[in-house]
Amino acid sequence: MSSSTKISFFIYIFSGFLFAQTAEDLAYLDLLPDNQAQSIAEKLGVQTGKPINDEVRIESIDSPAFSSLKPKSVFDDTDNVLLDRLSNKNIFGLSLFKDSPSTFAPIDLAPAPKGYVLGPGDEIRVQFFGGDNKNRLIPVSREGNIVIAEIGDIQVSGLTFQEAEKKIKSVVEASLIGVDVEISLAKIRSIQVFVLGNSFSPGAYTVSSLSNISNILFFSGGPTENGSLRNIDVKRSGRTVSNFDFYDLLVNGNTNYDIRLQSNDAIVINPIGKKIEISGEIKNPAIFELTENEKFNDLQKYASGFTNLSDKQRITLGTIADNGERFFRNYDFKTISKIPLKDGDEIFVHRLSNTPRNIVRISGEIATPGSVAFEEGLTLQNIIRKESFLENTYTPFVIIERENELGSKTLIRSNLIGGENFQTKLMPNDIVYVLSKQDISFLNSILVADALKLIKQSESDELSDFFKSKNLDRYQCKSLQILAKQSSSSSIKFVSSKYLPNPNIRPVDQLEFVNSCPKIFEEKPYLVIFALENSSVISGEVRNPGIYPAFNISSPLDLLSYAGGPTEKSSGLMDIFTSDGKSFKVNINTEDKLYSLGADTSFYANISAKTIDEVFSVSLEGAFLSPGIYGAKQGE
Repeated sequence: MSSSTKISFFIYIFSGFLFAQTAEDLAYLDLLPDNQAQSIAEKLGVQTGKPINDEVRIESIDSPAFSSLKPKSVFDDTDNVLLDRLSNKNIFGLSLFKDSPSTFAPIDLAPAPKGYVLGPGDEIRVQFFGGDNKNRLIPVSREGNIVIAEIGDIQVSGLTFQEAEKKIKSVVEASLIGVDVEISLAKIRSIQVFVLGNSFSPGAYTVSSLSNISNILFFSGGPTENGSLRNIDVKRSGRTVSNFDFYDLLVNGNTNYDIRLQSNDAIVINPIGKKIEISGEIKNPAIFELTENEKFNDLQKYASGFTNLSDKQRITLGTIADNGERFFRNYDFKTISKIPLKDGDEIFVHRLSNTPRNIVRISGEIATPGSVAFEEGLTLQNIIRKESFLENTYTPFVIIERENELGSKTLIRSNLIGGENFQTKLMPNDIVYVLSKQDISFLNSILVADALKLIKQSESDELSDFFKSKNLDRYQCKSLQILAKQSSSSSIKFVSSKYLPNPNIRPVDQLEFVNSCPKIFEEKPYLVIFALENSSVISGEVRNPGIYPAFNISSPLDLLSYAGGPTEKSSGLMDIFTSDGKSFKVNINTEDKLYSLGADTSFYANISAKTIDEVFSVSLEGAFLSPGIYGAKQGE
């Protein structure tokens, strides 16, 4: 016996043993309840022939499987084309199709409505209860019948699901005594529809019989740029059964015309109508398709209306003339609403100025920056009180920027110290700039002196080397750049001539170096010029001589407090020289109306040292009649 014969004989014997064993197992399983028999059979790996969960699927030859029923993919190589199409022009509604499904498989799990019309390919679940418990899955045959073994044929094709349910129940009640029945739709058939015309992906699609027009539009990628969303026909047997306006669904949520499709229906996307572009102060700027009778009111409705900053009295319409040239004209809302719009029109809604007209803004070194509403008679002292001062607030000088109706700006001087009958009236849209002590330190710095050209060449070279060692630009700030350009300006000539407290000491040895420029001067560089124009020079017996912006100061001590106050050697007398040539002497301890003397701003003040009432020796030598050592007092 050959080896192959032996193997075949062995397999035959072994298979016969398995068959006999299986037959014995099946005979044994017949004695058990159905659920236990099924569980054991699954573990043994044998088939019992009993229905699982008492569910029997009735096979039918009416289950066609054609290649056209396979899921159809159209975007495998066209995703980039679709994205390019959507990004070229902002056509309203077209962006909804950028996430269209990549396949068109039938939707089997969608719930069927009671009005669903049954047909070949649907599958009905019939469950019997009572005297006979059975579970049947029965397809609708090509002839439109369902076959129930216990009853027979029942014609259901063309009936709604609700009508078929009543018919089956009445037949069961008449045929099977004591048996209740429950009817449900287990499977929904697929249908084939056509998408034609100006479709991004025209062709035939296999979809669920529950699909409507909007479903198919999303499936097929929607229309092309030249396809209409307002004029979509559904043709059935050569006749138009519906005209679908996608805007009606998209804007109004109206689904009445989004009808359910039938097999072999054709969706025809007609060419786009007139396209109108609207932009500017509109909530949803885009290109919209309008029907023949629609006007501007319909357009702004589709664009979700105007923004709250739109100027309805100034709407510009650009239209194409017969010779091909585009011309523009301004309208108000009432007028443009009556004008018929044409294909290719462009509409721009202008913006209101939104300029605040009744506020006063406060900026700088203050505890309460921000805006306050303007009221008639409002003063600087009303909005900035002493409780708002910070530790570094500089009070002798404050700058008010005022703008007139034509946009021209002027700068106004004031202070936060106040005084007798001193109130600075404010106007709408004033901006109040409050300086800090650091801002004043910057005005007294080497950087400012260098920008004013007050440093000699040798010292300037030394300063340049210093900047290089720090990796800094010499004029790294906007405020320094504007100072360098206007260093010879007559408006700051007075303070420049007396800028150095001690002319006998090098500027680099007596002035402070700061690492950065103040924010207030960087944002508004012209403020540094205005501050220097109104600066006074304090020298003599004061702890921190230098330049200090001031305006209408009543008591000299108020100003001197920011210069460290007078030294112990101070005589209490201050010699004042104003920029207009006046000179006088005041007692800093008793004077309370300094500005009334003419020293309101931009003056030079020197505090003299007090006379020491003591005798000291003076030696006289040379051509004197009586040389020798004599006693003397200070001032002699």
